[in-house]
Amino acid sequence: MTGGIDDVGIGVLFGLETYRYDFIGLLMHAEHLEARFGVGPHTISVPRLCPADDIDTADFKNCVPDEIFHKNCGGAPYCRTLYGE
Repeated sequence: MTGGIDDVGIGVLFGLETYRYDFIGLLMHAEHLEARFGVGPHTISVPRLCPADDIDTADFKNCVPDEIFHKNCGGAPYCRTLYGE
C-alpha cells in the first residue's frame, strides 16, 4: 500500500495451523491495514486444505472439518455459491 496499491485482498490457507489461530491472525491483519493505511482489505479469501489426488488431509493435523468450515463461512452468500449449497 505504501507503493501505491489502494485495493488489497488478504487470506489464509486454513489447515496449516489451528483455524482459530489463523482466523485471529486474519482479523489482526485487517485491523492493521485499517489502522496503518486507513483502509481495510477489499476481499478476504478463505481457502482450506482439502483432499486431492496427491494430498492426504490426514497428513495435516489442523485440517478444518466441513461442519466447522461451513458454519464459519456459511453466512456469506459467495461461500455458498462456491460450494454449491
